Amino acid sequence: MDPVVPLTEYKVCFCTNWFVNIPIIVQFDETPLLQFVPSVEATPESVCQIFSENGDDLGRLKGKRLFLTEDGEKAGVTIRHLDGVDVLEKGKQTLCELRKPNPYELHPTIELYSPTGTLLTGAPDQVAQAIMPDGQTPLLKGSFVLVANTFVGGRVGLHIRSDGRFSIGGLVKDE
Repeated sequence: MDPVVPLTEYKVCFCTNWFVNIPIIVQFDETPLLQFVPSVEATPESVCQIFSENGDDLGRLKGKRLFLTEDGEKAGVTIRHLDGVDVLEKGKQTLCELRKPNPYELHPTIELYSPTGTLLTGAPDQVAQAIMPDGQTPLLKGSFVLVANTFVGGRVGLHIRSDGRFSIGGLVKDE
């Protein structure tokens, strides 16, 4: 049996930026929505919290396993394992796609709600969007845009707050 090699570096490409060795990729207020954590096999594993537009806790996606709450089961949240991608769906709507081109890299595409009903969207090749619960008002209006950067170390990659403030890779944008 091969010895377990400890994880030394993992990378996440999200919203055109690379986050290296940053465990929480997207956090809303104090709730991590997308994380990349070491597994028992010493390789990174994705963890995604799932909320409805009403803030109901629907469940968690951990690696390739989906753990649903009672509300999640009622909402019909499912996971599909396709070639090279895991797809988290609610009915016909894709909530999250997790692509792993290699064991230490993740390319997430998300359309997730925060516990307060704010819609957060992002992909490896697009800038993050956050839409208030009214479905129309952008939360991050007037914000600056960081494109094609690499952030190394730290705790949270993209930290969005319900009052419109956010930080990316430790850089803070206050209104």
